[in-house]
Amino acid sequence: MGWLPDELANPWTERFLNGKEMAHKYLGLATCSVRRQNPGEHLMRILQRSDCQQHEKLYCRALRLIGELRRQDCMPAIHQAIHDDNENIRFWASWSAVLLGYRASAHHLQNFVFRTNPYQNQAIQLAFRALPVQQAQEWINKLSEDKDQTRAVIKATSALGDPHAINWLINTMQNPALAKLAGESFTLITGIDIKAHQLVLEAPDSIVAIDDTDDDIIDQEDDENLPIPDAEKVAAIWSQQSPHYIIGQRYFMSQPMGAEHLKEILISGTQRQRHAAALELALSESDVPLPNTRAKIPAS
Repeated sequence: MGWLPDELANPWTERFLNGKEMAHKYLGLATCSVRRQNPGEHLMRILQRSDCQQHEKLYCRALRLIGELRRQDCMPAIHQAIHDDNENIRFWASWSAVLLGYRASAHHLQNFVFRTNPYQNQAIQLAFRALPVQQAQEWINKLSEDKDQTRAVIKATSALGDPHAINWLINTMQNPALAKLAGESFTLITGIDIKAHQLVLEAPDSIVAIDDTDDDIIDQEDDENLPIPDAEKVAAIWSQQSPHYIIGQRYFMSQPMGAEHLKEILISGTQRQRHAAALELALSESDVPLPNTRAKIPAS
């Protein structure tokens, strides 16, 4: 449905949304989500009906769509769902609240950030972009107290984008199990392409690619296609570049957050770089849908 032309997809979407079966309504909302199409009053009716609220999968998708489409008119539904007993419902309500501009709602994501769970990566990617820098640093410090959460710390560090963490990332590159992810985070902050600058180590036979996949391709923790950084060479190039960066300021791909730079990365970056740029854009522009980074790249 996501790839079909409008003239084929739209009639089916309308049939799904008007269907009596909850599964059909779910398909309708999921299609709207993928295509970033506004279902109009259909969304509001689903959010208000008790039978739809009791269908967890449908209700969660409806809450998620509020944030993706920036439906400010649906904020009362978010207020209701954000304290629900169901963890899945709470997550999507909190996630959408942040995307609607209520950055203080990031504290509702704290429980998802600090423990391993299906939403941890999504919570990290959004929360550390929405939190004030000082508070985000406090969260990272607390997260780093759990040695089992080092991968989460690396991701949080790159989402925050404070160059204060670069030396720690370079040191972490010496750990074979974490080197690739640390290298990617280094690039996300500095924009320095490890391959292009020949900062790569040959893969030792003893290193096995980590494949800790999720249902969502964007949330994969698959390091297989990332280069292995040479920590010494990375440290050398960083010693030359570090004077250009200000500690405590957020950077993404070498630049402070700016709409034009983010839009450029959204078109030209890797998939995970594009996903990060989409979130940053959504947090800075409250009136446009969250870009779908799995859609076709717009022609320039």
